[in-house]
Amino acid sequence: KRAWNLGDFIEKSIHDIQNQVKDRNVFMLISGGVDSTVAYSLLVKALGPDRVYGMLVDTGFMRQGEIEEVKKALHSIGIHDLHVQDAKQEFYKDLEGVADPEKKREWIGYRFLEVQKEVAQSLHLDPERWLLGQGTIYPDTIESGGTKHASKIKTHHNRVPEIEALIQEGKVLEPLKELYKDEVREVGEKLGLPHDMVWRHPFPGPGLAVRILCAAKEASPSSKNSATGLNELAQKVDQFLQDNAHPHLKAAILPIKSVGVQGDFRTYRHAVVLFEKTLDSRTDWKILAELSPTLTNRFSELNRVLYAIAPRSLGEDHTSAPLPLIPSTFLTEARVSRLQRADKLAMDWLEAIGKDREVWQMPVVLLPIGLHSQDKESIVLRPIVSEEAMTAHFAELPMDQVEQLAATILEDTSLSAVFYDITNKPPGTIEWE
Repeated sequence: KRAWNLGDFIEKSIHDIQNQVKDRNVFMLISGGVDSTVAYSLLVKALGPDRVYGMLVDTGFMRQGEIEEVKKALHSIGIHDLHVQDAKQEFYKDLEGVADPEKKREWIGYRFLEVQKEVAQSLHLDPERWLLGQGTIYPDTIESGGTKHASKIKTHHNRVPEIEALIQEGKVLEPLKELYKDEVREVGEKLGLPHDMVWRHPFPGPGLAVRILCAAKEASPSSKNSATGLNELAQKVDQFLQDNAHPHLKAAILPIKSVGVQGDFRTYRHAVVLFEKTLDSRTDWKILAELSPTLTNRFSELNRVLYAIAPRSLGEDHTSAPLPLIPSTFLTEARVSRLQRADKLAMDWLEAIGKDREVWQMPVVLLPIGLHSQDKESIVLRPIVSEEAMTAHFAELPMDQVEQLAATILEDTSLSAVFYDITNKPPGTIEWE
């Protein structure tokens, strides 16, 4: 029961932190996002800067300029001793050859802890005198299956088995674990953090690693049965579009899956991309908003619907074959750099058109899908509107301006297409992994 207000929450949290920590200290891992930055600020307020060792781990999966932005925000409220640990090579090594989303999250959570241990040992910190601080919020716990009636949707990096073991030992401090994102923002404002930091878009702890889809060699639908199955699914969707007053649209199936949530349970299914049959055709958001849930409800193999922005059409003669997957594609510095550029362009564009407050979050996703070449990848824009992250609706941004953004993104010649995710949550999660 929420029998408290956020003003009381800060005072109560300070009291609770002091009671749990007692005469010990806290080692706080900061991801660069709102949650961990607010949690760190709250810990410093409760214990003082000398008793909180704040460390931002540079995983190599940060947004452009991320570290300097976090430092600047903390400096504005008098916190000057944030430590930055460069662990890029360790993370890349752990994730070499890893394609499965759950495995990626588990490895990232494990490496965060290993970096923390290595730094603690190098500083000769007594493990019995230090707790681990995290910026966990309530949706993280729910989606990781950590409440009585919740099924696991995806394991958050702060809920991997090693962390759960430390929680059982009473060695983890999570001052925000009962709050939703909007409440975390209010706490950040009350603590005096800069408005731009508090209201920046949510960013996952594993960073861009879970916005870059990977594909093992065996993931390619090269077998006759697999390719045939996706072909048949696309043909069924095409027939449905034809029968329901959408003959101008044509379906293509992504041969790679994403995480969704349907009926409160995790799904791992394909996405369908809707192309216009001709370049002079364009479907408005209202029709697409009605069509998207219709398709995911009718076809159980799908949990996500995309609309093709560029290219808008593959031509009337395009077959219903699945879009070409680039196999043996994993996390590399080149792929991260590719997404960092597209993400930066998208974030700057959103602010420029005055929609950065209206849109709650806009993940930009890199897919190993090449429309015209086995060497070119594709980008997905995922702008959503939400308040608490448990449900979300895709944002209907001005189509002509979206097309301009897509054209700018595709100036990177290693990219072949830009898609727009028109799936609500549920059935699709906000993040793809």
